[in-house]
Amino acid sequence: MPFCRHRCGYCPFSVARAKAPPVREWLEAIGRDLDSWFDAAGWRGRPWLDSLYVGGGTPSLLGGGGMEGLVRLLEERYRWSSVDLEFTAEANPTSADRETLVRWRDLGVSRVSLGIQALDDGALAWLGREHDAEGARAAVRRCLNAGFRRINLDLIFGLPAEVPRSWRREVEEARDLDIGHLSLYGLTAEKETPLGRRVELGRTRMAGDERYADEYLRAADVLAAAGFEHYEVSNFARPGQESRHNWCYWKGLPYLGVGPSAHSYLPPYRVWNVFRWDAYRDVARNVAATEADPDGIGGGAASLREGWEEIRGDSLHLERLWLGLRTRRGVALGAAAAPSPIEDWVRQGWARPAEARRDRIRLTAAGWLRMDELVVQLAGGRHAR
Repeated sequence: MPFCRHRCGYCPFSVARAKAPPVREWLEAIGRDLDSWFDAAGWRGRPWLDSLYVGGGTPSLLGGGGMEGLVRLLEERYRWSSVDLEFTAEANPTSADRETLVRWRDLGVSRVSLGIQALDDGALAWLGREHDAEGARAAVRRCLNAGFRRINLDLIFGLPAEVPRSWRREVEEARDLDIGHLSLYGLTAEKETPLGRRVELGRTRMAGDERYADEYLRAADVLAAAGFEHYEVSNFARPGQESRHNWCYWKGLPYLGVGPSAHSYLPPYRVWNVFRWDAYRDVARNVAATEADPDGIGGGAASLREGWEEIRGDSLHLERLWLGLRTRRGVALGAAAAPSPIEDWVRQGWARPAEARRDRIRLTAAGWLRMDELVVQLAGGRHAR
């Protein structure tokens, strides 16, 4: 759902600014996107849905009516159990009003992800957010009062030194807000964003490696002491609060993405949609049923698909290593074809000491900070399977 009232200066995602989003047009385009997949892949009947994630943009701008339209559209095409479905929707504090949240709960949304990003007014102003710290706290209270017991908060760390904040205090406050899940993301300066251009021109200097690592490790320590499981590079959860939907990505399971810039994975293919909302909408209006694609990656509706790649062989091996090492499950070890780097990782504090069976490698928080480098080392020696 690509619409936002305001575009933040660090955001590289597919976003269309709209105070009053064209919800009906979006739902029509989503329906045609889904139907094109059903036609191309030759799916029949109503497949079973295990998890549903409505991301953005700002899905809370759908309100209750727009979310109901989406649920009805999906009910025509899928089956699910209201008890077993994990149904997550993202929301911003400024548009997550009580009426919307109560209606979402009635429609089956079981998990809300609030993009608060910070709990410091100065940091929020620098990030260009429309809410202040009290607005973030109030949004959490509204979610709880609406009956949600599975709430995630997004926080951004690694802001430039020019932005004064007490990061530890913010993490401790978030920890104490009666929520069960936190996602922490390091700030990045993508070239196509206003932040990226400021960095390129030398007007903003990003946080150095030391500050970035210190904030990440400090948050990990605070949350671990409070009983949160650091179950993936960026994600922390109390028992029973892990995101089932995200585990689908990390396990390499199939998923279907619809909407502008959405990605899908139907092994061995990864496919992504047209990026911009206006282009996606215009193409969707002209999509018609076509013959199935023999590879099942989009068929005659390829005009909705901006690109695709085939994941096999070494690419698949590298991806499985990377996805496995970014979670607490780690990866299974195979026969080493070269001297193993793992003992050195343990000495450096980057990997957990070998377990009784010595058949897996799991990284520590310090190891996750240098995960790309470690994956390359492991893949080079083909040490994992």
